[in-house]
Amino acid sequence: MKPDMSLEEIGQLVSRLKLGQIRLLEAHGKLGTITAGKLPDNAHQEMNLNTTLDKKKKSIQVIATYNVTAAYEPSESIQEDAPIFVRGKFLLQYEYTGDGQLDRLIKAMQATAIMNSWPFWRELVHSLTVRMGVPPFPVPLVNLSELVDQGVTKPKPVTRKLAAKAARQR
Repeated sequence: MKPDMSLEEIGQLVSRLKLGQIRLLEAHGKLGTITAGKLPDNAHQEMNLNTTLDKKKKSIQVIATYNVTAAYEPSESIQEDAPIFVRGKFLLQYEYTGDGQLDRLIKAMQATAIMNSWPFWRELVHSLTVRMGVPPFPVPLVNLSELVDQGVTKPKPVTRKLAAKAARQR
């Protein structure tokens, strides 16, 4: 599938943006039933972006919601009753300059919002899982090229096997 925007175009468009703030709106972690001596080794992660444009104030607000579960069996969806469940919701406020190409600016800004909030998401998952008494959950780095390739506005859910080392630690 051909991306609807190149990295170069995203770079040009985001040069019109100024990040005003990033704020944590919600943090939720839940430790369910853990089988004795064995941590779950299947992870599923999803993200959702809700964008609001205020043309008068020339501002864009993004609410980025991330969810991750770790389970014993592979799952293609988020299950709040999984052995490990973490949700984080972040508010990102941007100001923009210029008036043209607002629909494309919003798409480029969504990639930027993911890049801006991802380190906070990784830290939240790490912190909450450690507080649950399990090894830190390995949230991978985000890759802008992959986001662009899959369509920035609707990132694909990710299901993967956890690294054997992390799954064995306890």
